[in-house]
Amino acid sequence: MAPHDDLTIEERLARLADASLPEPERESLLRAVADSPELAARLAEQERAVRLVRGIDVAAPAGLAAAVAARSAPRAKRRRWQLTAPSAVAVTAGLLAVIFALALPGGSPDVLSAAHLALSRATLPAPARSAVHSATLTTAVDGVAFPDWEGRGWRVTGARVDSLGGHTVKTVFYASAEYADVGYSIAAGSPLAVGPATRTVVDYGVNFELLRGDGATIVTWLRDGHTCVLASRRAGASVLLTLASAASPASTA
Repeated sequence: MAPHDDLTIEERLARLADASLPEPERESLLRAVADSPELAARLAEQERAVRLVRGIDVAAPAGLAAAVAARSAPRAKRRRWQLTAPSAVAVTAGLLAVIFALALPGGSPDVLSAAHLALSRATLPAPARSAVHSATLTTAVDGVAFPDWEGRGWRVTGARVDSLGGHTVKTVFYASAEYADVGYSIAAGSPLAVGPATRTVVDYGVNFELLRGDGATIVTWLRDGHTCVLASRRAGASVLLTLASAASPASTA
């Protein structure tokens, strides 16, 4: 058996994108990509996600340096953390968890509160695919529709609706054989506050912010003025950024 025979095509494309696929398999997959527009598009998404993750530079907020040092190992200087690959996100998890615990205002609606909902369990059946907009589902928040990712290997498993500090938050849950579960929450009303320990990266004119909280990786962005949040305890930053980038811009009434 070849060294990576147990990998899915998506995992092979991810390794091709970050240059970790061995040369013989790389050449074979490149030939397949050259013959398949679908594979070429999926590879382009993986390469874009790698560029996004490698471009993220997360620094601890200046006002929290002493508190972070007191609650972790004693160090005199504040450290900068460079995320250069999806696996590097885990390295900063402990530091960011301390930062969020110290910095976020208690009781106010924020992205981490929405992420907690995205990490919760479904209480409603899975919404159906829209018969009008093929790339979306039948549920939406103020016209901002949830995407249909079935073609990307993500099936819809359920939904829930919550109230968060006066904001109605709808969440749709997706599952993938490769990356487990992801929750996608959209908040009605004005944008939710985002914690200070984030870094904004831009893809196709959209600002995405990557953060950690509640033991999960979180990506948040604004769409038509609404806060969107993707969260997962198992899927990494590159997976979430790929999905966030691919979220359909189409809206439903």
